[in-house]
Amino acid sequence: MNTRLKLALLLHTGESGFAMVIAVSMGLIMILVGLTMTMRSQGDQVVASRQKETDRAIGAAEKAIVHYQAFINENRLLSRHPDCLGTRNAQGVCPDTGSQASWSNPTNIPGISSTSCVGSSASTTTIQQFANIATWTNVDLTDASKGQFRLVSYRTADPGDNSLQTMGILTVEGRTGSGINESISRLQVAIPVRPPEIGNISVPGVWIGNPNDTNGTGGNTIRGNVLVNSCSVNLANIKIDPTTPEFSAQYTNLPMPTVPTMPAAANNATNPPTAGTISLGTINTNITLPRLGGATPDLPITFNGQQRYVYSATGIVKGGGNTTLTITPGQRVVIFLSGDISKNVNIDHTCGSVSGCLPTNFQIFGTKASGGEICLNGNRVVDAFILAPRYQAGVAGGGNNGGINGSIWVNNWSNGGSCGSNSNNVVVRQTAAWNDLTGLQPDNAALPPSILPIRAWQRNGVN
Repeated sequence: MNTRLKLALLLHTGESGFAMVIAVSMGLIMILVGLTMTMRSQGDQVVASRQKETDRAIGAAEKAIVHYQAFINENRLLSRHPDCLGTRNAQGVCPDTGSQASWSNPTNIPGISSTSCVGSSASTTTIQQFANIATWTNVDLTDASKGQFRLVSYRTADPGDNSLQTMGILTVEGRTGSGINESISRLQVAIPVRPPEIGNISVPGVWIGNPNDTNGTGGNTIRGNVLVNSCSVNLANIKIDPTTPEFSAQYTNLPMPTVPTMPAAANNATNPPTAGTISLGTINTNITLPRLGGATPDLPITFNGQQRYVYSATGIVKGGGNTTLTITPGQRVVIFLSGDISKNVNIDHTCGSVSGCLPTNFQIFGTKASGGEICLNGNRVVDAFILAPRYQAGVAGGGNNGGINGSIWVNNWSNGGSCGSNSNNVVVRQTAAWNDLTGLQPDNAALPPSILPIRAWQRNGVN
């Protein structure tokens, strides 16, 4: 074999071995690239999955914000109190007892009741359930896989704003997944709470304060707002004058205002006479108040911020003939009544066109501890404000113009028996306004504040 052929064969053999090395190397490189891409892809999938779970957990926490914000708005008295005053134990149990007022011990929050009615605040049991931080609630009650949420805390803080009463700091958590795939997100929002305004509460023409009442206002028609403290009353059975759709019947947990303290007695034996409460005994004959003539005219005193003639009476009853109590229109008269107003008594106080005269100028405060009765004349209307928390009230007879213009707040209403009527005629015509009832507004501590839109939102770390 010649030399040139040998060299060609040798070169050809060398190239074949080198190509194989290159092919193997390229294969290894491709395998490494593939493994790298696979690992990176798996890492991206893990990150994407974790991000998806985090987003779902944030969504669950946002659901919690909406859930608890709605609860606070529906039960606004809670906005001024924390979920727990004490330090919770490791299981999340709140130690609040006694006089401490919190969501965990709501019986001490003014205006909160152990029972609840539609349109009023939640029961104490429901509030305590919302204060439970150890229980997770499903975002979708029918599908636990969509995540859960829970309360972490609700506390109050100085709002740093004179127009606000407090700032509610609501902290919640949302979670999704389980085990190593579990994701928990924590959100915190600030809820501004504006001080209560009496103007936000409608003046009731009738207020029934008996928590066990079942009657409401019976068959009588009311041209005004009706408040009832009993869940046993069917609001649909309370007849509101259909010509005044601005009025309604409502449940309330507000405690009825108490009767003001009666001023000290007047003393005509002093020189000059000492103004104070003037005793009338039992009114059973015709009388006009105030008595401004004679040697010892009645003297007004400052009562609830206004100059008024203040009297006490052990009863207003029918005597041998007609008994008519007349209140001079334009004068401010208060009667503290320790007895009853009996049937067929005439009470005359009609403002008519008298300048400056208001129904609330004439006020009756029933002070009898129990069993009192105020029987209004169904054939005669009186302009007045009556507060008698332990009395039963009714309108005797079925006249078209009888009853009261103003407001009457009592323990319960009668529409039968010795005083009452099943007539559906209008028996109460609401005309009172809060600015006419100085000193008689419900306790501010029991009035619901206004809840404003969320002012701040932030995501916090989870311990």
